[in-house]
Amino acid sequence: MNPVAMDAINARQEGRYEEALRLLQQQFDQVSAHNYFITMSEWTQLAEEYPPAQAALAAARDEQARRLLDGDATLFVDRDATAHSRFQTIVNINETLNDNQATYALFVQLLSAQPALARHEAFLALPAVVEAGDFALAEHYIGDPLPQLAELNRLSHELPLFPERGKAPRLAAELSNFMTDVILRLTVLQGLGREDEAEALCRAALAGLESDDMRELGLRELTAPGTIIRTLASATK
Repeated sequence: MNPVAMDAINARQEGRYEEALRLLQQQFDQVSAHNYFITMSEWTQLAEEYPPAQAALAAARDEQARRLLDGDATLFVDRDATAHSRFQTIVNINETLNDNQATYALFVQLLSAQPALARHEAFLALPAVVEAGDFALAEHYIGDPLPQLAELNRLSHELPLFPERGKAPRLAAELSNFMTDVILRLTVLQGLGREDEAEALCRAALAGLESDDMRELGLRELTAPGTIIRTLASATK
């Protein structure tokens, strides 16, 4: 961890919130693969304790949105030459601020200003588009999740659903991603009044899971979204 990040953490822990915010803003202005995760994680935590950090995060979000609409889609380039999406950072900030409406509004703007980029980033915007109730727009970009079943079932023969402590719960994470996609598509179909298709998708998604444990957990996720993540958190305590 770089010294500025450490200073920001120490400042927050000692109640020197204004200094912590200044240091995090300095880090964000020079963001890179080296400091991105800790900067955003620490700023999120500071925002929970210090309301001015929320306002500053919203201001940083607005500046990133301006740059994105001007055509600059990359926040930074990673060590392996992979471009880190500016839109993804904005989405993450909006999640921290509990402002998915801002993600939806930006995506609609992006469709007009940079349509090719909007299509590329649509999967990041879909939850916000669905939450906004714009089911017709969401349908253009939401895919069929059922083809994911083959890989999910293959992994179920190789990996435990809840591995021993210290090992990554890949199968549960993949199941969570699959069920999230199923729920999004279900919501869109229901919102468009296509109840028969929604029911067929629900049946096919659960029936397609070969593992009884995955099927049971998938059903619980349908009933109460977030169940898989909460179960994982409890299992690793």
